[in-house]
Amino acid sequence: MKKIFLIILTILVTLVANAQTDTTKNKNADSSKIIVDPIEHMPEFPGGIEQFYKYLAMNIHFPREARDNHEHGKVIVRMFIETDGSVSDVRVVRKVSRSIDAEAIRLVKGAPKWYAATIDGVKVRASFSLPIRFNYGSP
Repeated sequence: MKKIFLIILTILVTLVANAQTDTTKNKNADSSKIIVDPIEHMPEFPGGIEQFYKYLAMNIHFPREARDNHEHGKVIVRMFIETDGSVSDVRVVRKVSRSIDAEAIRLVKGAPKWYAATIDGVKVRASFSLPIRFNYGSP
């Protein structure tokens, strides 16, 4: 009897965005100080979060090494959404395993462009944290 393995992908998305502006440089200000304004509109995946779920489900490749070692868990990826909507500076801030972490980075880097965050109608670079849960099981 053949065993059929199913990849179960549970994605928890927490949108944590922080706008970044240039450092203040004038006579009366500390040049090491960074001004952070509240985000008016956070970065958004085209079509909304449901489309992002579909993108992940259609593109995930559960690593063989992770499956063989019975590894699973939640990876938290931090990235920046640039003013043009591109994803940059992708880093794992909560690790599971080398192969799962690499797959999470691959998925995020390969995603289509996002809609940029805005402050007062101006597009700004914003940080964004994304938890991705990797589970591998049988039906």
